[in-house]
Parts: sequence; C-alpha cells; structure tokens
Amino acid sequence: MAPTTTTTATTSTTTTITTTSTAKGPYLFIGPGGGSSGQSEVLTLPGLTPATCSIPAHPKGGIKGYVATLSEEGPILCGGYHSSAYQRDCHLLTKDGRWIGTPPMQTNRVQASSVRIGGAWWVTGGYDESAVLATTELYYNNTWHAHTNLPQPVHGHCMLQVNSSHTLLTGGYTNMVVTLLPPIYTVILQGLSASLI
Repeated sequence: MAPTTTTTATTSTTTTITTTSTAKGPYLFIGPGGGSSGQSEVLTLPGLTPATCSIPAHPKGGIKGYVATLSEEGPILCGGYHSSAYQRDCHLLTKDGRWIGTPPMQTNRVQASSVRIGGAWWVTGGYDESAVLATTELYYNNTWHAHTNLPQPVHGHCMLQVNSSHTLLTGGYTNMVVTLLPPIYTVILQGLSASLI
C-alpha cells in the first residue's frame, strides 16, 4: 500500500487528503464544501494541475465541516452540515468512482477533528445541534465505538499523530466564541487492543 498523509482542516469547508500513489501520483483530493454543489477535485502534485479523473457529486451536495480519512478503499467523509441539518452520515468514494454509504457515526458532528491510529480512525469533539462536544468515537472493523472523552469540549481544532502512543490536539474553540486551547498531548492507546495498533 502506498504511504499516506491525512490533513483535516476543520476551520474551513475543505478537507484535504494527500496520497502518494505508485501509479501516477502524488495527488491532492479536495472534498466538497459549502457552495460546491457536492463537487470534489483531484490535483496532481507538486504542480496543482487538475488530474484526469471525474468524481461524482457527494450524495449530500455542498456539505461542509466534515471529517475525512483515507482508507484502503478510498476517502471516507463523515458528519458535517448540509441543508440546515447536522450530520453523522459517512460516505466512501470507492476506487471505481462511486459514493457509497458506510456506517454512520454515533453522534452528529460539525467541525470535529480526526487522526488515524494504526488500523482505527479517531474522531473527536465538534458540535451538534445543542452543544460543543467533548465526546470521541473510534472507527474500526467497520463499526463506530464510543471512546475516551476529551478534557473539555472543543471544535475547529487540529490533531496530529506524534508517535505510536501520542496525539497532539491544538487550537480550536471551547464555545461558539473564539477560545484557543493550548496544545494537549493525550495518550490514546488506552482501551485499544494491541491488534489494532
């Protein structure tokens, strides 16, 4: 499998996923955002020229504020905001160019953040219809599982896998007003089975 790097930008309406391909890559996948009518783009790197592929519109149209990761099957986009509704639905863009539904998250989440942990995907915080969230979810074996809560509710934050046992969580908002958080290092492997890592 080709090496991958995932960057989730929850403070904007675009999530970018970069993958290095042994075929023609590397490529930059730019998912849909507000006002995009659900259209995504793929650009070649480093030139940022449009790739010669066609991606169908996302099933939710101009969804924004979602989280995304690159799976072995293709990019997965979850949560976000569309048509005045908070979302928990997840969709996979398959290698043959189709969007298919995957199991939804347990909670509606807008402006959450995420990171890959071994074979799992950890989605944290965000906000729903009524509050900023401290809850987190872990996706593995095609199932969402409740996971360790964050020390405080946060949305619009960034996460980076530092090493095999630590994730850097920084920035974001604790309310619906600007409150930047200091960096938080969190041990995240507690409660995960060794087979997932």
